Amino acid sequence: MAATDTTRQLHDARQLKRLRELRERTALTALRTAEREALFQWVGPILQGATRFYSLKSSKLRIDSLEDAARAGTLALPKPWYTYETLQRMGFTNLYGVPSSRQMVTMLKHGRVKLIATEDLTLREELASGGMTPEQVQPHLAFMRSDYYIV
Repeated sequence: MAATDTTRQLHDARQLKRLRELRERTALTALRTAEREALFQWVGPILQGATRFYSLKSSKLRIDSLEDAARAGTLALPKPWYTYETLQRMGFTNLYGVPSSRQMVTMLKHGRVKLIATEDLTLREELASGGMTPEQVQPHLAFMRSDYYIV
């Protein structure tokens, strides 16, 4: 990498769009999906993560199944996320699409939604963006496992 190059963490969808446009770029953490399989050469997995539902600890909510999550109340997720698309395909009708993970966390913090869903690998950073810590949330059912690859 040249001294003038920069390293940035981009949201997965933007990162993959950029990779398709500029072949000299490398993404260190791309989620491998059936739709993306033929687009890149895959090396790895280099990281594994689990996507879970999270609620405020103070809510005393209990989520042991996908059905529990679907009935628990409003679930905020950034609309561009793969997780949003996945839950939508699974028939979740309680999804509330937001533009960013910061807004998702802020809504949870202020009790405007009952649940959020995110990956354990990014939880701390996402919560911090909304002024929260992992100690303030209750992890629930892990419903999706993700392998990340170098592409």
